[in-house]
Amino acid sequence: MVEGLSVEEAAERVGVCRQTISEWRGQPAFIAALNTEQNKLLRATMARYKERMLSLTDAAFRGVADALSRGDALTARWWLERVGIDEYAKAAFRQTVAPVILPEDVGAVCGELAAQRVDAYLTARGIGPLERLRVRDSMVREEAAALRDEQGEDDAEE
Repeated sequence: MVEGLSVEEAAERVGVCRQTISEWRGQPAFIAALNTEQNKLLRATMARYKERMLSLTDAAFRGVADALSRGDALTARWWLERVGIDEYAKAAFRQTVAPVILPEDVGAVCGELAAQRVDAYLTARGIGPLERLRVRDSMVREEAAALRDEQGEDDAEE
C-alpha cells in the first residue's frame, strides 16, 4: 500500500473495492510487485537525498574554500580536523615548503631522515620493537652515511 493509506483509501485510489485489495495482499505476485515498487520508491528517494547531500557538500566546500581564501586559519584548522587529513596535510605542507637547511645542519637532517627511513623499513618488515632497538642504531648510521654521500654528490654536481 501507499504508505499512510488505509486499505479503503488505497482501494478508492486504484478504483477497486476494499475486498479486492485484501485479496491481492495475500497473492505472491502482488507482494512481489508491491516490493518492487517500494524498492523503486526507496531508490528514487535515496537518489534525491544523495543529490541534496552532494549539493550541500558542494556548498560547504565552497564556503570553506572562501574562508580559506580570506586567510581564515580557524576554518582551515577546523576543516582539516573534521575530514581527518590534518596529518596528511601537514606532511604535504612539509613537502611543498621545504625547509632551508644550513650546511652545518645537513648532518642532523641526514641523521633524522635516516632514522625515519630505518624505522619505516623495520616496521614494514614486521620486526618487533625490541629487535628494532637492537639493530636500529647501526642501520641509522649506515643510512645517514649514504644520505650524506648523496648530499655530497649533489653538491659536487652544482
